[in-house]
Amino acid sequence: MASASLLRGAMDPDSTWPDELTLHENRVDLGWHEREFTLGHSYAWTVLVPSGSPTIGCAYLYPTDRQGADAVAFWWLRPEADAIGKAFETAFRAVIAALPLTTAFPGRDVGWDAWQAGVRRPG
Repeated sequence: MASASLLRGAMDPDSTWPDELTLHENRVDLGWHEREFTLGHSYAWTVLVPSGSPTIGCAYLYPTDRQGADAVAFWWLRPEADAIGKAFETAFRAVIAALPLTTAFPGRDVGWDAWQAGVRRPG
């Protein structure tokens, strides 16, 4: 929860998550993510220092219903990881670009207002 201020609104500008998230709720959230991943619905990566600990961030890939993109990608890094921020962004974008998807980066490449105003695919 040391990164709560970074996470608040990072993947949805109207969200207050993870404010007041309990340890139990976090575990439930992680269980839900695991199920999504096993279904191939969405993906997440934990960003670690080379020694493997501590976690310094996360990256996510989710499907979207917005026209013009198959998926959305997000990431966050703890403030102490600022030194690797640009290198991580470059590497993550390269991984995502290699996938057979059109991916949007809301809040980064397209502003939240424009993204939320985008047309949804029927379905």
